[in-house]
This record gives sequence, structure tokens and C-alpha cells, in this order.
Amino acid sequence: MMNRRNFVALLAVPAIVELLQACGAGTGTQPTNPTPFTSTSPTSTSPTSTQPSSTLPDSTQPTSTQLSPVKSGLLVKRDLPRAAAAPGDEAAATAAVDAFGADLFARVIGAAGDANVVFSPASILIALSMASAGARGDTLSQLDQALHVADPATIHQSVNALSTALAARTAGSGDDETKLEITNSLWAQRDLQFVDAFLDTLAADYGTGVYTVDYKASPEAARAAINAWVDDATHARIPALLAAGAITVATRLTLVNTIYMKARWRAEFDEDATIDSPFTTAAGVVVQAKTMHHTASFGYAAAGGWRAIDLPYLSAGLTMTVIVPDGATVPVLADVVGALAPAMVHLGLPRFDFATTTALADTLQALGVTAAFDPRRADFSGITTTEPLAISDVVHQANITVDEHGTEAAAATAVIMTGSAAPAPGGEPIEFVVDRPFVFVVRDVPTGAVLFLGRVTDPTA
Repeated sequence: MMNRRNFVALLAVPAIVELLQACGAGTGTQPTNPTPFTSTSPTSTSPTSTQPSSTLPDSTQPTSTQLSPVKSGLLVKRDLPRAAAAPGDEAAATAAVDAFGADLFARVIGAAGDANVVFSPASILIALSMASAGARGDTLSQLDQALHVADPATIHQSVNALSTALAARTAGSGDDETKLEITNSLWAQRDLQFVDAFLDTLAADYGTGVYTVDYKASPEAARAAINAWVDDATHARIPALLAAGAITVATRLTLVNTIYMKARWRAEFDEDATIDSPFTTAAGVVVQAKTMHHTASFGYAAAGGWRAIDLPYLSAGLTMTVIVPDGATVPVLADVVGALAPAMVHLGLPRFDFATTTALADTLQALGVTAAFDPRRADFSGITTTEPLAISDVVHQANITVDEHGTEAAAATAVIMTGSAAPAPGGEPIEFVVDRPFVFVVRDVPTGAVLFLGRVTDPTA
């Protein structure tokens, strides 16, 4: 449908071979590349449950107060079907995604200078929501506040309902097929034991279980396996989510979410009408951008300081809203959407194709999530009591390609957790501070959820 820059992923082949030999080949409806895990046949037919399912090694399911041991090479998943979702259940998760996305947009844009930016609020929230399922105390309350969770008791069911609704946008076939795929996975140190209630939540609300790896012995093999899984889940758009060094011998758990979208415009642009046109970048430099042209009825709005247009995709429900502010102030999305009305418009829109990688640890701490990153305060005892855990980093990568035919985009988020041994009593810990030197919104109309959010400052970049 559209060309994409070629990415080359240089994976550690000996490490992959080692892990494959230690484990087995994956099966089920998981991404199709060989993966070093074994599992039984899928037990859930939910459209968003794209991971294979397996039961615990012991056929006797322990109660929620017990811990489930895992063995290397298995996908450990509670034998529970994906929870059914009722219309309206997704509202709380949608509100959280959009509010959290607005907070992130301000901070990510501020840190990006004049660069192009794209990220997925939905992917980041889902990954952090999985982590919050095992958080307790201040760790949980800070995550809930930053994620704009109104009701912690129902947020996981709401995330499940939103994922189910979004997956229903996948429709059509052949060149007219729309794909919207959401996948989750967790990758744990093989000797961790998991609280059964956490595994229940993963199975029922996130459609996944826990892959086991050996971070202690082979961190690079674990990193390569996670990257290969993400590469598959994003249809090769994100081949290397985790850079060298992101996974260490101290890593104990990595929670991953991916979102992949490929959709054609309802009214495509004529390639012969695309011409080079001047585009003034954020830096004030005039470049010649490949600009697509089309005359049709679009949703259009104009108010003091901005103009906006809505470009629907072929699959009912998905749309891209392009907002052009006169200055630096971006209007509230709800105000823009509420003002859109049908109008005949001749649209000239630059093609664009870029990627953004964002480390979110500092941003999340600035939003109030501090306990989760502090080994002395983090409480993820709802995940495991084998050893204390703390978040060491949250890595997000997204990319988007927009051309005459439509849009292809992918996002992946990894929440990396390390072991966090409690400090020795009797003294303050050593303080060691190293202190050296057009907006677009891809959204789902029925739910209102923002899938991809970004800014283009130079479409030729």
C-alpha cells in the first residue's frame, strides 16, 4: 500500500539460538515469527486476545492468595477466558487515555524542540495499567492519578472494553482491509512467582500471560526475544524497541503493549495530483514538501487562531483530525471535534513519514509517579512477593506513514522493572546524582479514544 523506510534490526544471533535451544517454538495466534516459547492451543476467541493461552504447569489452580511458580520457556497464563465487555464499559478508559495523552503531549512537545513527534497515548496507558494491576499503596495511587483513573476498581475492565471496541475496527479484506491490532505481553525472570490475582487480571482484561526468560544469565537473549516479539506484533515497523543496554542482569519484569494500524482513506488522493509545494517549518525554513491534493466534502472547522479538517478512513469509526494553529497554542481537541461540520474543501496535505523514540521515566515522575521509580518506596507486591520490584524505565517508540492511500502506524511501550532490594536499616542511603549537561490526532470516533497523537514541524524530515 505504501512504502516505508527500511529498518535493519541487528539481533544477537547466538543469543537467540541459545534461547531457542533452551526453550521451544511458539504456537497460537501470537505474531508469526518463531518465538522461544511453548504453549497450548488458544482458549479465548476474543478479537483482542492475540496471545496464545496456556494453563499453569500444575493442573490444580491455586487460589488468589497463593503464588504461581513459573518455569523457563513457558507462557504462563491463567485458564480464564477474555472478559466480556458491555457497551459503555470503555468510557472510563477512553477518558483516561485522552486526558493522559493531553498531559503527555504538552511535555513531550516541550522536550522535542522543533522536531516532529508521534506517540500513542493508548499504548502507554495500557502498558502502565498492566503495571498498576500489581501496584499497591502510594505506588498505585500515584499511577492512578497520573493516568487519570477515576475508578481504580473498574479500570482494568474498562481497558479491556476499550481494547475490544478498537479491535472491532479491523474489517475488510485485500487492499481495502483495515487493521487495528492491540497486543500485550509480559516477560519475567524465570524464578519469579506471581500473585494469582495478578495473573487473573492479565488473562481476563489484557488477554495475556507471562513469558519467562533468564535476565540474570542472558539479558541480551531476553532483549532480543522481546524485540522480535514487538517486531512481529508491529508488522516489522518497530524491530528494535529496546536498545542495547536497556535490559540488564538486574531486570526482572518487562511489560509490553503494541498497537498497529493500517487504514486506507475513505477518499484517496490522486498520486498524479501530488506536487512539490513550499512548507515553512517550525524553524522558519522554507522546504519543498510532497503535497497531496484532493477536493471533497470533509468535516471542517475554523475559529479564532486555528483551522481543522477531518479525514475519515475506510473503516467506520477511524479518522485523522489535522489541526493547523496560527500560533503556538493548540486548541482543546473536544472543542475542535465539536465544531467540525461538513464543507466542500480543497485540501493540500503534505505526505509525512517519521518515527519517535521517547524515554518516559522523567516525564512520568514529573507527572507525580515517583514511588514506582524509587527502589525504597515502590510497592508492586500485587505482582510478586518473590522480590521487591521498581520501574527503572518506560520506553516508547512510535512511527507513522501518511500518503495518498492512507495511514500506517505502529507504537510499542515497554515498562521495565528491576529488582529493588530494601535499604539496610540504620542510616540514610547515599545520594548519588549525576547532573551533567501541524498537530495530528488519529482517533476512534465511537469511543473518542486517541490512538496516535503528534506534531509535524518538517514533513521532509
